[in-house]
Amino acid sequence: MDQQLVRQCVDIDISKESFTACVCSYFYSGEEQLTEVVEFKNQKTGFNQLVKWSRKITSASVAVAFVMEATGVYYEALAYHLHRLNQPVSVLLPNKVKYFAKSWNVKTKTNSVDARIIARMGAERKLSLWEPPLPIFKQLRDLTRAYSELMKEKEFIRFVRYACLRLRSLHSLTPTVIWLVVIGAALRAAPITVSEPVFGLKSLSQYYHPKAVCSSPPQLRG
Repeated sequence: MDQQLVRQCVDIDISKESFTACVCSYFYSGEEQLTEVVEFKNQKTGFNQLVKWSRKITSASVAVAFVMEATGVYYEALAYHLHRLNQPVSVLLPNKVKYFAKSWNVKTKTNSVDARIIARMGAERKLSLWEPPLPIFKQLRDLTRAYSELMKEKEFIRFVRYACLRLRSLHSLTPTVIWLVVIGAALRAAPITVSEPVFGLKSLSQYYHPKAVCSSPPQLRG
């Protein structure tokens, strides 16, 4: 049976806390064999368990490829880990996985189903290998994402701050709301830009500690 084996893939559906994986073996006859779906923690111990598990149930006669979907940033730690171990990794765009699932008339969407869909896709198609981006591009992308998220928070805080400014006193507000007001005032005083990414991390820490209680409200500009 090993002599007829064409390709074998470890296929992964990943989320924030965990990921599921299964192995798909593809033979010359066109037959596909799928293993059971196994769940791992999305952390280094889970990554190592995945590699050990895959080595036990795959054939050493044919190279094993790891295939996963680009789910936000959740896949990156595992992809980097496998790349450091010199394991071939392919990262699929979500829309490609979606259209492949439609071709199989699969409408159910669970972690187990997604892992099997990615498994078939990895076994049937020749996929390009993933390479880590250059550090400068990764840093720029991360800063851009952080900037986008902070701008969303800023818009929310702007409305909270506007409501607070309409009140006569801030003494009756909870520390959480006061903290939101402080962030809004800080963002307004020095808007975050990609060229100054440290503002949101360092300068705000001098205003607030999670366990601190504000004895006097901050002075806000109108």
